[in-house]
Amino acid sequence: MKLLSPTTVAEALVWLMPYISRHSTLPTCAYAHTVYDAKPAAADPVRIHALEQMELLLAHCALRLGYGHQQIEELGKQLRSRPVIQTGPHCHLIFEPDAFYTHIFSAMGLRSHQDSWYLSYWASTVKFQEKAKKGPGWLRLGDRTLNLFGLSRSKMIPFSVCGRHAPQRFALTSSE
Repeated sequence: MKLLSPTTVAEALVWLMPYISRHSTLPTCAYAHTVYDAKPAAADPVRIHALEQMELLLAHCALRLGYGHQQIEELGKQLRSRPVIQTGPHCHLIFEPDAFYTHIFSAMGLRSHQDSWYLSYWASTVKFQEKAKKGPGWLRLGDRTLNLFGLSRSKMIPFSVCGRHAPQRFALTSSE
């Protein structure tokens, strides 16, 4: 399989989404800033009510976790001014490359706006094993692949990463 060059991929993305063309020559942090520069939509009563309910839920959770009233007010202000919630990447573990880069990209966008809250929603559709020695249960370090939980392939396949099955522990083992 021939890999495409970054230039070819960028050209294809601009062709599919012309509005991102101004970012093709800018640093990634400029693109991340724009992604997190979301402007609230028109004042639709249903949207406003949903946002208020989300804000109440987040405030309740933050209070339960020990955050102060001033911090919770900042959370609400950020949510109202920049209603961005990072979804996914399907509960991959943070050191999975696609999850890691997604979170770094989000952090870049938030930091560029001096935001201090990172709102994220994850759902589990991902198994520990996606392909041979690939997936959230595996970590690549150079030319080595490590089994993060010491689980056999047969035990990795049926379990979702965020499932309520037996708790997992880190048990780094070499796959070789």
